[in-house]
Order: sequence, then C-alpha cells, then structure tokens
Amino acid sequence: MPDEDERVYRCQCGHEYVKVDRRFMRRLPDGTLEPWMVWKLFRGYVPDADAP
Repeated sequence: MPDEDERVYRCQCGHEYVKVDRRFMRRLPDGTLEPWMVWKLFRGYVPDADAP
C-alpha cells in the first residue's frame, strides 16, 4: 500500500513506478524500490545513475 506522499504509476507492460519528490523509483516484484530517474534543473529527467 503506497504512503500518502508517494504516487504510483503503472505502464502498459505492467511495471510499477513510484514518484517520491523529484525521483522515480521502479518497484520490483518483491516490493523493493530501485532508483530509476531523477529530475535535474535544466536537464529534465535523467537516469538516476547519471545524477551527481
């Protein structure tokens, strides 16, 4: 069950993504969250691994 401050999105293929603040996390089948994308000023959404 999602917390009040998180939004859950599901793509057509069935993957779930959780938005927390400026970050999107991918929810894995076991319920753990994996970093996916983060919002950066002037760059927009970038892969979380590329964010300094």
